[in-house]
Amino acid sequence: MFYHREHHLFPKVPVSRLPELAGRLDAQVPGYAASRLPVVSWLDRR
Repeated sequence: MFYHREHHLFPKVPVSRLPELAGRLDAQVPGYAASRLPVVSWLDRR
């Protein structure tokens, strides 16, 4: 699961909407994107 943290923070959000939620959190919460660590570094799309 690529949006594991978002899934646990907001369990009622459907899996199909987690990418949108992650984008909103990245844009609106200072330091949120920077604090995300990839589980497998070559899968991280930064």
